[in-house]
Amino acid sequence: MKPILRSWTSDVKQRRESFHLPDGNSGRNRTRRTGSLRTRLRPDFKSDQGEALEITSRQFRDGTILEIVEDPADSTRTLLAVRSGDTTTILERFEHTECCFIPLPRDNQIIKAIALPDGIEKYGSPPQLARNVGDHLTRCVPISDGAKRILGAFVVCTWVPELLAHFPCLVVLGPNDLTIRLLRALRLLCRHALLVGEATSAGILQACSRWHATLLLFDYGLRSDVFRTLRAGVWNDVLTLQKVGLLSGFGPKLIAAPEMPAGMEDCDSLLAFSLALGGDKGRGVLDGREMDEQAKPLRRSLLGLRMDLLMAAASSSGVGHVNPVAHALPIRCLGVPFAADEGFCQELLDAARWDCAEKSTGLQVRHRAVSSAVFFLSHEQRAEIEVSELTDATNKILERDQEEIRVSPKKVGAILTALGFPRRDRGCSGYTLENSDYVKKLAHRLGQRYGVVPLDIYDTQGMGILCKHCREFGFVSKRELDHYERDIKPKLEEAEREVAEQQKKRLMEVEARMRPMMERLRRELGISAERDSDMRLEEEGCSPSE
Repeated sequence: MKPILRSWTSDVKQRRESFHLPDGNSGRNRTRRTGSLRTRLRPDFKSDQGEALEITSRQFRDGTILEIVEDPADSTRTLLAVRSGDTTTILERFEHTECCFIPLPRDNQIIKAIALPDGIEKYGSPPQLARNVGDHLTRCVPISDGAKRILGAFVVCTWVPELLAHFPCLVVLGPNDLTIRLLRALRLLCRHALLVGEATSAGILQACSRWHATLLLFDYGLRSDVFRTLRAGVWNDVLTLQKVGLLSGFGPKLIAAPEMPAGMEDCDSLLAFSLALGGDKGRGVLDGREMDEQAKPLRRSLLGLRMDLLMAAASSSGVGHVNPVAHALPIRCLGVPFAADEGFCQELLDAARWDCAEKSTGLQVRHRAVSSAVFFLSHEQRAEIEVSELTDATNKILERDQEEIRVSPKKVGAILTALGFPRRDRGCSGYTLENSDYVKKLAHRLGQRYGVVPLDIYDTQGMGILCKHCREFGFVSKRELDHYERDIKPKLEEAEREVAEQQKKRLMEVEARMRPMMERLRRELGISAERDSDMRLEEEGCSPSE
């Protein structure tokens, strides 16, 4: 065994020593990793600068952008789309400084599996392109309008992951026949999309680190370590230490499953929604071939958007930032390409709040039901909330969500303590929770972070634009907020002024009626007006001389 071991270690040493740059002289190792994608040296394709490097994407310091595309005349060949300034050209190879770049061929295992654009087109504006993508998806799968907006923004963001510091994971819940159809439609639109039915943690790290792939995972029972890698990969600066070195699991990811995966229930960076079991006329009618044909112009437009946004990010202007106060973290990230359109960002926020509220949570089912019950009951005009009534509301929420578990008043009290609500007081009718401003604010903060059940179980007349906490934590749309500032707020302020003036008038009338009685009392007690003034000063802690 010794000669074999010596031969193997010697071969590894020779391979390491023979690793070279394109202008090197050695020819033993023909594989090289550059940037985030694997590239190969092609000695049979040379230029004045030396051997050619096979790539899928590259951006240079001078602003030049390279992107692999499909030859429109021959789908078995690949070309390079080159963006330099305001000009875009399609070339077989591109020579830059010391090297020549060519696209990876179609016979590559990864390139063969992804759908490439066959050119580049104008796209109008990012929000309009996202809407066009959403409309295309509704023709493939019956999805709600809110899911259509979120998926449209998700597809656009997959083409510019370099601009995002955080990429939330999307979870699509529904029957297998609908979810797999949605994944097939998304594979034709997302950048470098791979439709995967089974994956390992190492495979996900390789796909994200080397290929910047969009992972469309159909959950047939993924392992716990895979979910751990997926959760760590929502931040672009969180790395994983492996034997081969540091790898990043950052990138766009979407999971399709019949029910919420057990490994993602407590993930805060999560947007989840359910597919509709039916749909309007015209939804979900395209077959596979029609999907592909209608997706081609969208891929060309998405490539144009990618190049424009990368050029803008490289310039001093940048692409803008979404208001960090008005929007939750996942929407702040998905809204980066649309930062200039506040109306579209608000649409995304509304869609995430109502279409994704039922499963977008990091709380346990009972904790979320109690939090939602407090959220609704805190809007009623009452000084206290009875724990017994809170228990009834919680069980109604669990029943509406088709959950088999129920809670007792004692369990509700323990959950309230765990959520950070103050201690309850015991009264004649049992324990009660004070409906203070702190309780209301905490309920709204939990609702913003973990979502609330969109059901009007009790009277919530104060809920909405009339609730200051709903306005503060974004539970009203921008249109409703503008209506409040323009029409409702001036009327409320006028009513408050009238009430204050009436109270002041009543106080003056009471003082006028009491003044003769006070004068008569002073005369009877023999207290002069000057002495009365001195007594008042002494009560306030001042001497008469002062």
